Amino acid sequence: MKVPERKVLDSIIMDSIYQTSNKTLQFVICACCARETDSADASVFAIAAIPNHHLLKPQEHHEKHDLFNGILLEPAGIKLTTKEATICVECHDCLLHGKLPALALANNMWLDPIPAELSDLMLAEHLLISRYFPMAYIFKLYSKPAESANWDSTQLYNRMKGNMSTYLLDIRKMGY
Repeated sequence: MKVPERKVLDSIIMDSIYQTSNKTLQFVICACCARETDSADASVFAIAAIPNHHLLKPQEHHEKHDLFNGILLEPAGIKLTTKEATICVECHDCLLHGKLPALALANNMWLDPIPAELSDLMLAEHLLISRYFPMAYIFKLYSKPAESANWDSTQLYNRMKGNMSTYLLDIRKMGY
């Protein structure tokens, strides 16, 4: 076994830095389905140039729909200054083949915005209004090391992040 040449090592290191860079790991919102996706798995189109964009017209109009040139799109995936939309690979492939993407907002997947009163609920408040009883919470909490006084606070988690498993609660068996 031979030690790799310096040029090969430098190439591997540069590739690793690129693959883990902020730009490569950046997420974008698909304007068609409102899903978060890797920026590498999405393309930007002028709204009028989206293939078969007529498929994205909602069948039923709602007063809170965000329509752009008559089509239903997620505003977080739109650049208003340039009138461009970010579209994920899955939605783009469907539209290219003349099919309405399964998760497109115009395919009855649009949800009314969450009311402000419900958007910032704490964990206990979620439990009080939940339709399902959580059986387990798995939180991944990361603490700051003692020598981290100079860390940038925007690079640290400042809220709970985690996974939650929920199960339908049979209230009749609880004696209520």
